[in-house]
Amino acid sequence: MNPLVIGEVFFPDTVGGAGRVMAEEVRWLTKMGHDVRVITRQTSRRQPLYEKLPDGAEIHRFPVDTRTPQGLFRTTRSGIHELVSRVTRDWHPTLVHFHQPHVAHHALQDRLIQGLPTLATFHSSWADEMRNRGGLFPLLAPIAARLERSALSSVDRIIVLSEYSRRRLLRIVDEPSMIHRIPGGVDPERFPCKTATPVGRPPRILTIRNLVPRMGIESLIEAAVILKIRNRPVRLTIGGEGPLRPTLESRARDLGDLCRFVGHIPERELARFYREADLFVIPSKAIEGFGLVILESFASGTPVLGTPVGAIPELVGLQGTGFVTAGVGAEALADGIAALLERGLPEPRFLRAIAESKTWRKRSENLLTVFSELTSRGRKSIRDGRAPEREAKDGAVAP
Repeated sequence: MNPLVIGEVFFPDTVGGAGRVMAEEVRWLTKMGHDVRVITRQTSRRQPLYEKLPDGAEIHRFPVDTRTPQGLFRTTRSGIHELVSRVTRDWHPTLVHFHQPHVAHHALQDRLIQGLPTLATFHSSWADEMRNRGGLFPLLAPIAARLERSALSSVDRIIVLSEYSRRRLLRIVDEPSMIHRIPGGVDPERFPCKTATPVGRPPRILTIRNLVPRMGIESLIEAAVILKIRNRPVRLTIGGEGPLRPTLESRARDLGDLCRFVGHIPERELARFYREADLFVIPSKAIEGFGLVILESFASGTPVLGTPVGAIPELVGLQGTGFVTAGVGAEALADGIAALLERGLPEPRFLRAIAESKTWRKRSENLLTVFSELTSRGRKSIRDGRAPEREAKDGAVAP
């Protein structure tokens, strides 16, 4: 099979869940013997416009003008059309898989793609992201909503990673039969599981997030301050970079050496950080379409406490009850951390088993089931007779 995968972000060009999901899809499909081509945005001039990965997948990047929304729109459109023409000159895709609605909007207008089976992975609502970014971005939300609806209504199938995303998607495209739920994954071999050890004194709390407002890091810092005041201190490690770092560091001064910012954590060191933590906290305030860090923490044997936002309860709930906070504020986070530490944490082997049931390989096998269904039927028959909606349980496709 020759999948053409098109997205705006691709790991490690950028950090974040959407780019990693796309990269792992490409990596595992290639491992399984498929001839994959990728079209994605060049996010830094240091990145080559063409790259062949060690596993054989080809990455084609287009440069963009990010100085204005108009420039980004124009250069994305021209870049995609140019690369679709170049990539398909001597290679024939069997289907096209989109990973963001902006690129899908432009690519779907290309005559070389029209007629091919198409599907999209819905990571989160583009319009919701615009509304939550601050500054002038909320003004672009209505445009994003129109383009998103148009693109998602035009593909043959849509993949979601969670039940939360399925429900959100149905507010955009009310066609349940288009939707397949296939969860994100983890590579357990990259995250060796720790053995059971006593909780640190003080307990060691880890979070790894982009330092932007919706991630809720300020509330987590305030929660640590509250716990210190209650004479139940914790030692907080914050991984990740972002524009809020100076503000967050200033706010954390009240914690002294009980809080450290470690910046971007290289891939080779991630597993160690997870293993050394007693508890991982995901304090998001908005838009959490899945949460790959949750599975990575489980694979390492470290439990996760999360806020009642997006898909977080679906994943942290796999541990049992008591792993979802009552809200997104500092008090709720402090209460949740204290309650978990008081009652005791689950065994690492139990958490590891959860992660091993949701691997990238299983996700890719389920994707291939959808791919095969699309390519085995003509495009007209696909759109005229969609299969019943399927939900994935334990990593298996079933809508």
